[in-house]
Amino acid sequence: MDAEEERRLSELWSYGILDTKPETAFDRLVEIAAKACGVPIATVTLVDRERQWFKARIGIDVPQTPRPVAFCDYTIRDTCVLEVADARNDARFADNPLVTGPPHIRFYAGAPLVAPSGRVMGTFCVMDHQPRELTTAERDLLRMFAEQTVLEMELRVRNLRLDEARIAAERAEAESKRLAERLATTLESITDAFFTVDREWRFTYVNREAERVLLRTREDLIGRNVWEEFPDAVDSPVYPAYHRALETGVTEHLEFYFPPLETWFEVHAYPSPEGLAVYFRDISRRKRDEVAMAALRTELERSNQELRHFASIASHDLREPLRKLQVFADRLLGEADMSAIQRSDYLRRMGQAAARMDALLDALLRYSRVVRHQNPLRPVALAEVVEEVREDLELNGGSVVVDGELPVLKADRDQIRQALQNLVANGLKYRHPERTPRVVIRCRTTPDGHAMIEVEDNGQGFDPAYAGRIFEPFVRLDTTQGPDGSGMGLAIVRSVAMRHGGEVSAHGRPGEGACFRLVLPCAPVAGVRDADPS
Repeated sequence: MDAEEERRLSELWSYGILDTKPETAFDRLVEIAAKACGVPIATVTLVDRERQWFKARIGIDVPQTPRPVAFCDYTIRDTCVLEVADARNDARFADNPLVTGPPHIRFYAGAPLVAPSGRVMGTFCVMDHQPRELTTAERDLLRMFAEQTVLEMELRVRNLRLDEARIAAERAEAESKRLAERLATTLESITDAFFTVDREWRFTYVNREAERVLLRTREDLIGRNVWEEFPDAVDSPVYPAYHRALETGVTEHLEFYFPPLETWFEVHAYPSPEGLAVYFRDISRRKRDEVAMAALRTELERSNQELRHFASIASHDLREPLRKLQVFADRLLGEADMSAIQRSDYLRRMGQAAARMDALLDALLRYSRVVRHQNPLRPVALAEVVEEVREDLELNGGSVVVDGELPVLKADRDQIRQALQNLVANGLKYRHPERTPRVVIRCRTTPDGHAMIEVEDNGQGFDPAYAGRIFEPFVRLDTTQGPDGSGMGLAIVRSVAMRHGGEVSAHGRPGEGACFRLVLPCAPVAGVRDADPS
């Protein structure tokens, strides 16, 4: 070992710092450095003759490691920051046991601890288990932490040898102030809001981002009690979290909603002997995205379940006309001596089956358009839509009557028209044999502010036991009387209701007509009466 190394070791030993107990000044530096650089490991490392010893450490369990495997042994050979982006790709460290085994170091950056003599006592370093690179600001910050560490070492010597180190201590204090100002500048530039309080909960520092988020200036807050300035926070999760941090000395992390600011916050509270340092940020957008994603997942699950149910029913109903076509075709081909009357009957039945298939496919296409083609919700004049439906359907006989004023709703116009047309068509189609068909349309506001559209007819009615099943695809309650149909009309109405986040219900009795209620959870824009709560 050369003479210069002996002089370096002699100066290191003169600090009297090796193998001493942990000290708050150094521990706080590595904790802040790890947070500032976003790494799990930070150390104040002093390089001895045969070992490197950690005066302060975070993320490493052992107090020292052999010098031959020390990254810092390379750092102390110069006065520049040594940065290794990925140790696996660096010939100096690829086979190092600290790389191939625990703690599996990938990234390393060390700033030398340069004593006033110019000799390097060790390093202030940060490490990560993943490859990465420091930004220019982080690299400057690492040098600042190294300079601050040396100052703390000098101050420590001064306390031990006050008379001998008086001049050096004055210089160190001046440098410490300069670095504190630089550190404060760095805290002003970070994107997180940041403030500190003492153990009496008085603000001692507030950065610009905290001023912006809290809507208060630092002049208003410095020296004032945090709970008196923000009394609503006493009932929030931060109150017990901050107290736990000071009482236990353990960092607290939490997310919470603060109603006075209508904001979600992510908060990290770091205790120290002086008080509490709090980093926080606005995460409201992220929370809104999470809620939207949860709603989307729920809707997808509902849609998939409905599609599975629909596919099962559709496959059964579509097979029936196909089966009839196949049966009658086989008979036509297999019976050579068939009479003309019989042949004509088979062809008639095949035509009916084909027409049934065509009606089912047409209904499927209409249902598909409701499910897949969704327009934005816009103001819709319900009176105009009803008038269009009335013009289309009153030609079939009967009357369509509007009871009261109809509102303007925020809805998908095409889908609302389709739903109303299906409901009105049902009322006119399934008529009572002794009455002229009549359909009444009205709209009211429910007690919870929803729009309830009622379509009431005087037709055949139905057994209330089937009120829930009536909205399933291809369901027709009466196939022996009245006109033929696909059984998809009310299924489409239910899909329209679900598309708008609402619901539809059916009420009726045999021979007494039916009433369908389409409830949409969107407040009417204008012109609607209140519904009877019953």
